[in-house]
Amino acid sequence: RDHGREGGAKGMSLSSPALADATVSSTGDAQPNLVVRPFTLVPGARYLFRLDAVASGRRHSTTSAEVEVEVNRPPSGGVVVATPSHGAEMVTEFELHAQGWEDDQLPLAYTFFYRLARGTGERVVLTDAQLAPRAKAFLPAGVLRLGVAVVDIIGAEARADADSPVQVASLNLTDSVIEDVLSLATSLDVQEANQLCGALARKLNGGHGEGSDGDVDRQRGKHVREQMLTIMQKASASAGPVSKGAVDQRAATVREVVARPEELTPASQVVAGDLVVQLAAASAEHGVTDTGGHALVHALDGLLSTDAHELDEGAKGAVDASVASAAGSIAASLVVGSVAGEGQAELISPRLNVSAVRARPESLEGSQQRAPGGRGSIALPSGVLAAHRDAAAGGVDLKVVTFGRNVHGDPEANLTGSANGTVPFTADAGPQASSASSSTSSSFTSSGDAAEERNGTRTQAQDRAAPVLATDTISIVLGAADTGRTLPVHGLATPIRIAVPIRGSASSYRSV
Repeated sequence: RDHGREGGAKGMSLSSPALADATVSSTGDAQPNLVVRPFTLVPGARYLFRLDAVASGRRHSTTSAEVEVEVNRPPSGGVVVATPSHGAEMVTEFELHAQGWEDDQLPLAYTFFYRLARGTGERVVLTDAQLAPRAKAFLPAGVLRLGVAVVDIIGAEARADADSPVQVASLNLTDSVIEDVLSLATSLDVQEANQLCGALARKLNGGHGEGSDGDVDRQRGKHVREQMLTIMQKASASAGPVSKGAVDQRAATVREVVARPEELTPASQVVAGDLVVQLAAASAEHGVTDTGGHALVHALDGLLSTDAHELDEGAKGAVDASVASAAGSIAASLVVGSVAGEGQAELISPRLNVSAVRARPESLEGSQQRAPGGRGSIALPSGVLAAHRDAAAGGVDLKVVTFGRNVHGDPEANLTGSANGTVPFTADAGPQASSASSSTSSSFTSSGDAAEERNGTRTQAQDRAAPVLATDTISIVLGAADTGRTLPVHGLATPIRIAVPIRGSASSYRSV
């Protein structure tokens, strides 16, 4: 698009997709960039796209450009076969074989997965994308339907399930079974080690068998989870670079292992944090799938659900730093490959919400942006990017994270405008709080209560009657889209205004 022009993109074919429809295009048809959502266009069809540009204020000064594209067809003609048809969880090594797949755009890559034959149908990834059409896998108990996703070199994907589900018998979770599984996992590569640890974690989290064969006392569970995380860490250290497919599998395993926060030792939390940091960093480089993104966010949610008071200063600092770092990387992963003008992408969990949007500078300045999960809003004043016109020319990434537990240090040290560390509900943070990367975690009391706190005259009855209220911690980062460099913001005449919902009471504030 020429500078000073307004334009829009139109698409035409026999099927005539409505580009203004948000379900068809993530940008709409009235912006310089056009992104058509996956699986919208007809495979094998040809489409003619035309861009009409109109000079600002000159309706009769118009220019156009056209491009014709043919939509790639996905792989076809294949099946997936799983053997044997019966086995035992965490013991039987099942074999999967993708056969007969054809495509003009070679080579093909294969990713194997399973899902419960009865239930939600959620896919659990078993392997990274690989050129070999065969794989081996250890499975949890249940009636499972095994499948394969086949992707060509351009990215067109087809999926298929095996004709019949496999029957995986449940085992009694004795100490001997646990030790055998952990011992085997130590001898496997990172992929199969994660398969075994994922199956064992799901067993510990509830089991798939009958009766109480999945039950393990809490102390034993703590020990087993710590061992699994250590095995996963060692296997990961000996593996190569982490791909997008590897994130899907390994993040899902970490999510299962940390699913019971009460069974995570301080050492387990530190190792889990390190694993998620590694996976999130890879996602920031390659992008992230919906499967991998949700697994990463829920793994961090598990760490935020632990009792931070059980951690010593060193462990708490390490876990908090990992959560903050990984959350930032996840936010960056949401805009990998995106263009300015696409809508906000977000990942939601009870205690961690992440969003990111790539936009043109002029569309951000003076705008109000939605916080992830709808938990508040951010009002960006005009001129917020005035000091970065050149750096922001290629677009700006707005990345927002809300944390259910403060991971940025002492909340009172982050507050502004209050000597005693409390902020009245109606207070404005002031210009000094405006920055490209800011966070706040505040307790709110009335001005009368604050005076009593300073004088030390509050009674226990007053504490019970007037509980402390709190907000999530929120982190906001503005960055250059083409370089990833953070754009510092300071000296604003009008501050960045953050609206966040107040939650809970004194007791709930201490528990999050």
